[in-house]
Amino acid sequence: AQAPGLNTITIFPNPVVSELNVVVDVEKPGMLEITMINMNGQRVQKFSNERIPKGNTRLTYYLDDGRINKGLYFLDVNYNGKHYYKKIILTP
Repeated sequence: AQAPGLNTITIFPNPVVSELNVVVDVEKPGMLEITMINMNGQRVQKFSNERIPKGNTRLTYYLDDGRINKGLYFLDVNYNGKHYYKKIILTP
């Protein structure tokens, strides 16, 4: 289920090579925290912890290539304390 007030989360490209774009569409301003976690639930890289405005916000992140192994991960999108998970694939 989507978090209240969070309309859509778009991630591209997916599979990800080194640059990750996240577009969120929210009904009201709020706090957004985005963290990449591995299949064991361990935090791999924290991308964002910021206040975002109502509407569409596009954020671009760069992966820590030397430290993160290729494979399957989840993006934990926390909007106003509610978590939503999106699957991402990291490729060489």
